[in-house]
Amino acid sequence: MENSNNFATIGKITIFIAFVCKLGFFSGLITYLIAEQIFHCILRVLFGLRKIPDGLNIMFYKAKTQVVFTVFTQSKLKDTDSVRKQILKYSWDIPELRYHAVSFLNYHYYKQFSDQEFKRQLDRSIIHIQDDFKSEQDLVQYIKNQEQVNFRQDELQYRIRIKQDFNATQSAVIFSYCHGICDGVGFQNLFSALQEQFDPQNTPLVRERSMAEQFWRYLKVIAAPYYFLITIPKFSKSSTLFEKSESNKNKIVLSNDMMIDDLKIKICRKLKCGINDLLLAAMTIALKQNQDERGIAKDFKSLELCLAVNQREPVKKRKLIRVKQISRFRFYLNRSKAKF
Repeated sequence: MENSNNFATIGKITIFIAFVCKLGFFSGLITYLIAEQIFHCILRVLFGLRKIPDGLNIMFYKAKTQVVFTVFTQSKLKDTDSVRKQILKYSWDIPELRYHAVSFLNYHYYKQFSDQEFKRQLDRSIIHIQDDFKSEQDLVQYIKNQEQVNFRQDELQYRIRIKQDFNATQSAVIFSYCHGICDGVGFQNLFSALQEQFDPQNTPLVRERSMAEQFWRYLKVIAAPYYFLITIPKFSKSSTLFEKSESNKNKIVLSNDMMIDDLKIKICRKLKCGINDLLLAAMTIALKQNQDERGIAKDFKSLELCLAVNQREPVKKRKLIRVKQISRFRFYLNRSKAKF
């Protein structure tokens, strides 16, 4: 397989050089790119092969990165087969749920299963959890203990694990899927489309870019390589939630794991707050202590921060959900101030 990929790469380089020698660099490059797109279109028309988009999609696919999403039902599932029926019913509008992967000439494609084969593959992808656990932390530990098995090319690019009796009133459904299909925000769109009643209000919040923002965004692309190189943060590990540093350079610190159930029981219930409130308070106190020690800001009344906001095209109808909507990585950094 590796040798065939190497031969395919050498062949593409040879074709590109031939175009450049014949037409010149600029014209040869344009001709090669156009010929490549025509080649992909031919494969799509004749064999139903949809090329995995370049960029993050193909990177996550090659890296075999998986996303795990857990859903707790409002009421206990009477029959776990209902999940299968919903996917069979609504996946007509979401062909990504029927895809398997194909590699050809060092290109990677998605191809849709036939109806009969899709049903067989779906039965294999749905797994009933037999382990006995009742708490959210038990579920997290179960997910951590599961050996990550990469998706084969000849199977669906996702798995569904169902714990029907998670507790007295709820079932737990664990979705794990190839990150090349969609990301976490995209999954929320996808999951909304699988419901009996599609409600656009249940889809993630969208803030669309203005024309001025789009113009400046593309203008900044020119300086992107330089900006990326000067802002690469260092990585370190810490045994505490926040680590003191004498450097003003950006730094990523990974703290030890904290059990969410323990935090909820020991702290959140006593303070009558949510887990997000607790983490924000811890971050604010740590920043306050840091500012006091440095003598930078004696009056710490507000915290200026950047918040990532989804900027994909809003999904208003079930049939509009496609790869275009569920796998596009576009976020807006909204600068705001939080007062304390």
